Amino acid sequence: MALTQSAWTEKFVNGIYVAECSVIATTAESDAYTKKTPTGLQPERPWALHFYSTIAADSSVPIDIWVGWSDNFALSGDSTTVAATDGSNYKQIMDDAVLAILGNPYTWIIDPYLPVADVITAAAVGSGLKAKVPIAPYYAFNIDGSTLVATTSFWKITQKQDRLGI
Repeated sequence: MALTQSAWTEKFVNGIYVAECSVIATTAESDAYTKKTPTGLQPERPWALHFYSTIAADSSVPIDIWVGWSDNFALSGDSTTVAATDGSNYKQIMDDAVLAILGNPYTWIIDPYLPVADVITAAAVGSGLKAKVPIAPYYAFNIDGSTLVATTSFWKITQKQDRLGI
């Protein structure tokens, strides 16, 4: 397995928290997942997740969100053996990312208090992707494919944060 995951980098742009990372997959992988989210993310507040890939996969590729509950949280494995240390697979947040227009990101509203139903299908992307997730110390994201082509995927998180921490 040659999966290469960059560490998340964090910065503020116009007062908005931005974290970003990339994942490089080869044709040897069936899954391509991120490292755990950085500690700068405030999980009790809504945030946006942005994703795009340089090359479309050649089969259906759902995207899953995993939750972690300790500093040891990490994903490992491939295909049917992807597993978490100190975490679990929570749910699918996209049914088929292969339909993405390359270079244009998908964006989700991730909200622990989302008052409306999730939108996770490519067919409904026009109404805005959104997912209710549990508050957790960490998250990770997995392109859960059966066949991936060699590609780089880019992940970004944006969040308005209260600089006073309240």
